[in-house]
Amino acid sequence: MHPRLALIGGEEFAAGFEEVHASLLQDTCRAQPRLVFLPTCAADDGTEAIEFWCTTAHEQFTALGAIV
Repeated sequence: MHPRLALIGGEEFAAGFEEVHASLLQDTCRAQPRLVFLPTCAADDGTEAIEFWCTTAHEQFTALGAIV
């Protein structure tokens, strides 16, 4: 299986986006997919914003069975 790359331009944690996340993880064909989340849009928003988005990503994707 080849690595996947998903570039999402924002609102990636808006209501209803869970199905997209689950689909992306399912496409890896792994029982426990691994992923990296890069909050690039928050780069100019400061450390607190970056930490918030990284924590949010960790919580959301871990709940779907991924290793973040």
